[in-house]
Amino acid sequence: METISSRVIAAIASALVVASANAPATADTLAPATVAPSLLYQNCNTSTGLLGFLSGTSDDAKTKYPIVLVSGGTGTPNWLVPGGHYWYQIPETLCKNGATVYVASIAPVNDNNVRGEELLAQVKMLMAQLKVDRVNLVGHSMGGQAARYVAAVYPEGVASVTTVSAVHKGSEMIQYMLDNGPVVQDLNEIVALVTGIAGDVLNGQNYPLDVQAAMNQTTTAGELAWNKMFPSAGLSSASCVGADDDTGTRKDTDTRIGTDGKTYVQKLYSFSGDTPVPLSLDVVGNTLMGITSAMMKSEGAGKNDGVVSVCSGRFGQVIGTYHWHHLNEVNNMFGLTPVFEAKPTAVYVALANRLKQAGM
Repeated sequence: METISSRVIAAIASALVVASANAPATADTLAPATVAPSLLYQNCNTSTGLLGFLSGTSDDAKTKYPIVLVSGGTGTPNWLVPGGHYWYQIPETLCKNGATVYVASIAPVNDNNVRGEELLAQVKMLMAQLKVDRVNLVGHSMGGQAARYVAAVYPEGVASVTTVSAVHKGSEMIQYMLDNGPVVQDLNEIVALVTGIAGDVLNGQNYPLDVQAAMNQTTTAGELAWNKMFPSAGLSSASCVGADDDTGTRKDTDTRIGTDGKTYVQKLYSFSGDTPVPLSLDVVGNTLMGITSAMMKSEGAGKNDGVVSVCSGRFGQVIGTYHWHHLNEVNNMFGLTPVFEAKPTAVYVALANRLKQAGM
């Protein structure tokens, strides 16, 4: 049942979003790409600062099909609390290495089907404008579910799906919020709504926000029910209980019948983080993820990144588990990633190169 506080915040949200829907972009926001739908952004500024002219370029990430990055809950291209563009420096680095890459802009907070339909519309528009047959989808957190939705309902348009710590089997953090009374739940709803409002405002968009739908679907039971509606060969039947690292059998391809009656094969990949408090200078992110990881542990979670367990994130061919927290996975917090771990930007270029070598 919707709470009083969430109704109040939702009303404020609607007023703020409507009032700011036409607000001009600032110098710090991504401008809409001229060849893409008005709410699908491309950031191909290859400059890396004053010494940018010294940096080389390559075609390592020059995939056959465009790459579309799909943000998770509370995220939009220009926003992820507490700092920086959601995919911080990742689009620029991919472009610099030859990729055609776009960042989808969908509802910051809503359920998988709503966000999936918004993504589907953008993918179809992008394909038409670029005159391409398919795209490679890369989804972080709940963005992984939106990507899976599009892959399921529009197989002919999706060459591959890569999920990054996606909540395939639910998040114990969300379960903790629901299990610990109305005060905790209300606080989470307010934070999620306010961050959703900020995302809408910064992107000049007016997407519907539904925190309770997102929360209920992101529990273990919610994702189990959703997986039955949108099954994938990339998921195993093993459950995530405590230290269980999902050793069940997964496949690295999905074979689906398209809306045109033809058969299409989609490649499936995933990678994730397993360290909520890594060795880094990111004091804010480490503190936040340390708190949320403790919540997850109290719900029986095993290794996790502070939001999603390693087990829940496993999908298709697992290409890496890094000592990152949930924000590190998209290079957020201004790129303050662990000093002795792989750089996220390099991992995404390696992913693109993998897609390239596979003919995608």
